[in-house]
Amino acid sequence: MCEFERQLETHASATMSTGADWISQHDLLRTDYAMLAMTSTVFIARIGVQIWRRKPIEAQDILLYIAFAAYLAFTILYIVITPIFFKLQALQAGRIAPWPTMMEDIILAAKVMWQSGMEYWTCLWFVKFSLLALYKKLLSGMPKKYLWIWWFTLIFCVVVCKSSRRFVFTHIASSKQD
Repeated sequence: MCEFERQLETHASATMSTGADWISQHDLLRTDYAMLAMTSTVFIARIGVQIWRRKPIEAQDILLYIAFAAYLAFTILYIVITPIFFKLQALQAGRIAPWPTMMEDIILAAKVMWQSGMEYWTCLWFVKFSLLALYKKLLSGMPKKYLWIWWFTLIFCVVVCKSSRRFVFTHIASSKQD
Protein backbone atom coordinates (compact mmCIF):
# COMPACT_ATOMS: atom_id res chain seq x y z
CA MET A 1 0.00 0.00 0.00
CA CYS A 2 1.48 3.36 -1.02
CA GLU A 3 1.62 6.42 1.25
CA PHE A 4 -1.29 8.12 -0.55
CA GLU A 5 -3.55 5.09 -0.06
CA ARG A 6 -2.66 4.96 3.67
CA GLN A 7 -3.46 8.65 4.09
CA LEU A 8 -6.71 8.25 2.17
CA GLU A 9 -7.71 5.26 4.31
CA THR A 10 -6.80 7.14 7.52
CA HIS A 11 -8.80 10.18 6.42
CA ALA A 12 -11.78 8.02 5.38
CA SER A 13 -11.85 6.19 8.72
CA ALA A 14 -11.55 9.48 10.63
CA THR A 15 -14.37 10.98 8.59
CA MET A 16 -16.53 7.91 9.05
CA SER A 17 -15.94 7.82 12.79
CA THR A 18 -17.05 11.42 13.30
CA GLY A 19 -20.41 10.87 11.63
CA ALA A 20 -22.16 14.06 10.65
CA ASP A 21 -19.39 16.59 11.38
CA TRP A 22 -19.76 17.97 7.90
CA ILE A 23 -23.06 19.70 8.73
CA SER A 24 -24.52 21.16 11.89
CA GLN A 25 -27.86 20.13 13.32
CA HIS A 26 -29.18 23.65 12.72
CA ASP A 27 -28.14 23.61 9.04
CA LEU A 28 -29.54 20.13 8.48
CA LEU A 29 -32.89 21.03 10.03
CA ARG A 30 -33.00 24.30 8.05
CA THR A 31 -32.42 22.31 4.87
CA ASP A 32 -35.16 19.82 5.81
CA TYR A 33 -37.62 22.63 6.52
CA ALA A 34 -36.72 24.44 3.29
CA MET A 35 -37.18 21.30 1.18
CA LEU A 36 -40.45 20.54 2.93
CA ALA A 37 -41.70 24.09 2.32
CA MET A 38 -40.59 24.12 -1.31
CA THR A 39 -42.12 20.74 -2.11
CA SER A 40 -45.35 21.62 -0.31
CA THR A 41 -45.58 24.94 -2.18
CA VAL A 42 -45.18 23.25 -5.55
CA PHE A 43 -47.67 20.54 -4.58
CA ILE A 44 -50.26 23.05 -3.36
CA ALA A 45 -49.75 25.16 -6.50
CA ARG A 46 -50.36 22.06 -8.61
CA ILE A 47 -53.61 21.37 -6.77
CA GLY A 48 -54.59 25.05 -7.13
CA VAL A 49 -54.04 24.97 -10.90
CA GLN A 50 -56.01 21.75 -11.13
CA ILE A 51 -58.95 23.31 -9.24
CA TRP A 52 -58.70 26.58 -11.21
CA ARG A 53 -58.78 24.72 -14.54
CA ARG A 54 -61.60 22.52 -13.20
CA LYS A 55 -59.80 19.35 -14.17
CA PRO A 56 -61.11 16.12 -12.67
CA ILE A 57 -58.85 14.08 -10.43
CA GLU A 58 -57.22 11.27 -12.40
CA ALA A 59 -55.24 8.17 -11.46
CA GLN A 60 -51.87 9.91 -11.71
CA ASP A 61 -53.14 12.64 -9.36
CA ILE A 62 -54.20 10.15 -6.68
CA LEU A 63 -50.85 8.37 -6.96
CA LEU A 64 -49.04 11.70 -6.56
CA TYR A 65 -51.15 12.53 -3.49
CA ILE A 66 -50.05 9.25 -1.92
CA ALA A 67 -46.42 9.95 -2.88
CA PHE A 68 -46.62 13.40 -1.32
CA ALA A 69 -48.11 11.98 1.88
CA ALA A 70 -45.23 9.47 2.05
CA TYR A 71 -42.74 12.32 1.41
CA LEU A 72 -44.27 14.34 4.24
CA ALA A 73 -44.08 11.32 6.53
CA PHE A 74 -40.43 10.49 5.91
CA THR A 75 -39.31 14.12 6.04
CA ILE A 76 -41.10 14.71 9.35
CA LEU A 77 -39.70 11.45 10.72
CA TYR A 78 -36.16 12.58 9.82
CA ILE A 79 -36.79 15.94 11.48
CA VAL A 80 -37.92 14.14 14.65
CA ILE A 81 -34.83 11.94 14.94
CA THR A 82 -32.19 14.44 13.84
CA PRO A 83 -31.52 15.67 17.40
CA ILE A 84 -31.02 12.08 18.56
CA PHE A 85 -28.30 11.47 15.98
CA PHE A 86 -26.47 14.67 16.88
CA LYS A 87 -26.65 13.76 20.58
CA LEU A 88 -25.22 10.33 19.77
CA GLN A 89 -22.45 11.96 17.78
CA ALA A 90 -21.64 14.28 20.70
CA LEU A 91 -21.62 11.26 23.03
CA GLN A 92 -19.25 9.41 20.72
CA ALA A 93 -16.95 12.45 20.59
CA GLY A 94 -17.01 12.67 24.40
CA ARG A 95 -18.67 16.09 24.53
CA ILE A 96 -21.67 14.84 26.55
CA ALA A 97 -22.33 12.02 28.99
CA PRO A 98 -24.95 9.31 28.48
CA TRP A 99 -28.41 10.65 29.29
CA PRO A 100 -31.16 8.78 31.17
CA THR A 101 -33.38 8.10 28.14
CA MET A 102 -30.54 7.22 25.78
CA MET A 103 -31.62 3.61 25.16
CA GLU A 104 -35.22 4.63 24.52
CA ASP A 105 -33.97 7.31 22.10
CA ILE A 106 -31.81 4.77 20.26
CA ILE A 107 -34.73 2.35 19.96
CA LEU A 108 -36.97 5.17 18.74
CA ALA A 109 -34.35 6.24 16.19
CA ALA A 110 -34.00 2.67 14.90
CA LYS A 111 -37.77 2.28 14.51
CA VAL A 112 -38.11 5.69 12.87
CA MET A 113 -35.21 4.99 10.47
CA TRP A 114 -36.85 1.76 9.35
CA GLN A 115 -40.25 3.42 8.90
CA SER A 116 -38.82 6.47 7.15
CA GLY A 117 -37.00 4.17 4.74
CA MET A 118 -40.29 2.48 3.93
CA GLU A 119 -41.93 5.89 3.42
CA TYR A 120 -39.07 6.97 1.16
CA TRP A 121 -39.46 3.94 -1.08
CA THR A 122 -43.25 4.31 -1.05
CA CYS A 123 -42.81 7.88 -2.24
CA LEU A 124 -40.50 6.81 -5.06
CA TRP A 125 -42.70 3.93 -6.19
CA PHE A 126 -45.85 6.04 -6.23
CA VAL A 127 -44.13 8.77 -8.24
CA LYS A 128 -43.08 6.05 -10.69
CA PHE A 129 -46.63 4.65 -10.85
CA SER A 130 -47.99 8.17 -11.30
CA LEU A 131 -45.71 8.68 -14.28
CA LEU A 132 -46.80 5.33 -15.67
CA ALA A 133 -50.45 6.40 -15.37
CA LEU A 134 -49.63 9.63 -17.18
CA TYR A 135 -47.80 7.73 -19.93
CA LYS A 136 -50.82 5.42 -20.30
CA LYS A 137 -52.97 8.46 -20.89
CA LEU A 138 -50.49 9.84 -23.43
CA LEU A 139 -50.35 6.51 -25.28
CA SER A 140 -53.97 6.66 -26.41
CA GLY A 141 -54.03 6.59 -30.20
CA MET A 142 -50.47 5.27 -30.46
CA PRO A 143 -49.58 1.93 -32.07
CA LYS A 144 -50.34 -1.14 -29.93
CA LYS A 145 -46.67 -2.05 -29.50
CA TYR A 146 -46.25 0.96 -27.21
CA LEU A 147 -49.19 -0.18 -25.12
CA TRP A 148 -47.62 -3.65 -24.81
CA ILE A 149 -44.35 -2.05 -23.71
CA TRP A 150 -46.31 0.01 -21.16
CA TRP A 151 -48.00 -3.12 -19.79
CA PHE A 152 -44.66 -4.94 -19.57
CA THR A 153 -43.16 -1.97 -17.71
CA LEU A 154 -46.11 -1.78 -15.33
CA ILE A 155 -46.02 -5.50 -14.55
CA PHE A 156 -42.25 -5.37 -14.08
CA CYS A 157 -42.56 -2.43 -11.68
CA VAL A 158 -45.33 -4.10 -9.66
CA VAL A 159 -43.37 -7.36 -9.40
CA VAL A 160 -40.17 -5.58 -8.33
CA CYS A 161 -42.04 -3.39 -5.83
CA LYS A 162 -43.86 -6.34 -4.27
CA SER A 163 -40.82 -8.61 -4.17
CA SER A 164 -38.59 -5.93 -2.66
CA ARG A 165 -41.12 -5.26 0.09
CA ARG A 166 -41.55 -8.99 0.70
CA PHE A 167 -37.76 -9.35 0.91
CA VAL A 168 -37.50 -6.52 3.44
CA PHE A 169 -40.28 -7.88 5.66
CA THR A 170 -38.94 -11.45 5.41
CA HIS A 171 -35.43 -10.26 6.24
CA ILE A 172 -36.67 -8.25 9.23
CA ALA A 173 -38.73 -11.20 10.53
CA SER A 174 -35.80 -13.62 10.17
CA SER A 175 -33.38 -11.20 11.86
CA LYS A 176 -35.70 -10.87 14.87
CA GLN A 177 -35.69 -14.67 15.34
CA ASP A 178 -31.88 -14.80 15.45
